Amino acid sequence: MSKRSVHTNKRLIARIAGTVFAILGIAFAVTGLMAPRPTPTPSATPSSQCKNWPPCNPGNCDDVRDRVKKVFTGLIDEASKGPQSQAFRDKLTDKQNGYNNARLEVRGRLSPIPFGDEHTVIFYVSENPTGNFGMPGTMQDYPNNHCVHVFYLPDMPTAAQPTPTPAVFESQLMCCYQPWVSEKQTSPTPHP
Repeated sequence: MSKRSVHTNKRLIARIAGTVFAILGIAFAVTGLMAPRPTPTPSATPSSQCKNWPPCNPGNCDDVRDRVKKVFTGLIDEASKGPQSQAFRDKLTDKQNGYNNARLEVRGRLSPIPFGDEHTVIFYVSENPTGNFGMPGTMQDYPNNHCVHVFYLPDMPTAAQPTPTPAVFESQLMCCYQPWVSEKQTSPTPHP
C-alpha cells in the first residue's frame, strides 16, 4: 500500500469519526432540550412552608407550642441522662442518613401535629465539652430557614457533675443557629 492511500484512509476515517461525533452531539442536545422540565414542588421552598409551623388555631396556639417544647426538651433530656442514654443520643445525632432518625423520632412524639420531610432536626453535640455551646462553623452562615431545628445536647453527666443539666427549650434551640439568635433579640416569641 502506498503512503498516499494510507494517508487518504486516515483522513477518511477521521472525517467519518468527526461526523459521527457531531451527529451524536446534536442528538444529545436536542434530547436535552426536548426533555420535560421538572415542575417545582411545594417542598422545593421548604422555608416558606415552615414559617407558620406549628399550625394552630386561635385559642390553642399556646397549647400546641407547649407540646412542641415538651417534645424537644424531652428528647434532649432523654439523650443526656448518662451512659444509659448513649445509644439514643447516637441515634439522634446520626448525620449519615441526613438526620432522618431525629426527624422520625420527633414526628412520632409530636403526632398529631404535622411534622413533614421538609423539616430537618439536628441535635448537635459540642466537640469541645467545656460547657460552651460552640456552634459548628457552617451553622452560623445558614440563611434563615424555619424548617431547620438545631438543638444543642448538653454534656453527659460525669463524676464531677453527676446530675444531668435539664434542657431549656429556648437555650437549647437558640444556641446553634445564628439567624434565630438574632430573631430572639427582636422577637418576643422564639420559633418552635
